[in-house]
Amino acid sequence: MADITVTNLATAIDETNSLTSTTASVSPTANRLLCAAFYGDTDDNSTPAAPTPVGNTVTWVLEDSLAVGRRGLFLFRGLEAIPTTGTLVATWGTTMRRHGW
Repeated sequence: MADITVTNLATAIDETNSLTSTTASVSPTANRLLCAAFYGDTDDNSTPAAPTPVGNTVTWVLEDSLAVGRRGLFLFRGLEAIPTTGTLVATWGTTMRRHGW
């Protein structure tokens, strides 16, 4: 059985009020499972809905989520034969006062 290898491509916390979370530029490996987790803490104390991630020519699918009070954690997965290098941008439905990936 082959070993599972995990590589962290980008991590950050942003405390700027924003509707988007943008990662640093990443270079995903072709034909490998990609996982992206986004954390959000709403500005208006509402429960956050899952953001919409776009980037790296990957189709991102929401795998799981947990939202309690004004905070939420959302896990996405994707797989692409030829992913592109670039940023991953998650667009939120409401302003986040703190968000991370």
